[in-house]
Amino acid sequence: MQRLAALTPELDSVWATRSMHELNGTVARVRGDWAGAAAWYGAFVDTGDGILHGWFDLVAAWWLLTARCLSEEQAVITGDELREPWRCYREQQIEVLQHHGITATALALQRLGHVNLADRFIAWEHANDPAGVMTWAGFGGFLKIAGLPTADVKNDDDLDSLLAELFAVADELDRSNT
Repeated sequence: MQRLAALTPELDSVWATRSMHELNGTVARVRGDWAGAAAWYGAFVDTGDGILHGWFDLVAAWWLLTARCLSEEQAVITGDELREPWRCYREQQIEVLQHHGITATALALQRLGHVNLADRFIAWEHANDPAGVMTWAGFGGFLKIAGLPTADVKNDDDLDSLLAELFAVADELDRSNT
C-alpha cells in the first residue's frame, strides 16, 4: 500500500487520490480505528465536488457518518450529512446500499438524541430484510457497538415516512447551525 500511496500524487488524478483515501478509510475501519476511518473518509468526501454522484460517493458518505458516530470523539453532524446520501440513494436507485444507509442513519440519529427515530429505522430494516443482510453483512455489529437494538421488533413505518422525519431533523440541524 505504501508504493501505491507514493505513486498516487504522480498520477495527478482526483479519482486515484479519492480511491487511496477510501482504501485507507477501509483499512482503518477494519482495524476498529474509527477516528482514523473518519479522517480518511472525510478526505475522500473533501476531494470530491460536494455532490454525491453514485455508488462510490454514497458508500464513502455513509462510512464517514458511521465512523464519526462510532469514534470516541464528539461528532458534529450536519443536515446535509443526513439528507444528501438518501437523496443520492433515491435518485440513483442504489437499493443494494439500503442496509448501510439504515445503519449510518440510525447511528447518527442516536448521537443526535433521536433514539426513537433511530429504533424505528432499525425496525423498518429488520422488517424489510428477509435475507438477513443486517446480520450476515456485519451491520448489526455496528448497531450493537452503539447500544442500538439488533433484534426484530414490530414496525408499521414505511421508508418514505421515516425519510420525511429524517429530513425534518436535518432541516432542524441546518437552522440550528446558522
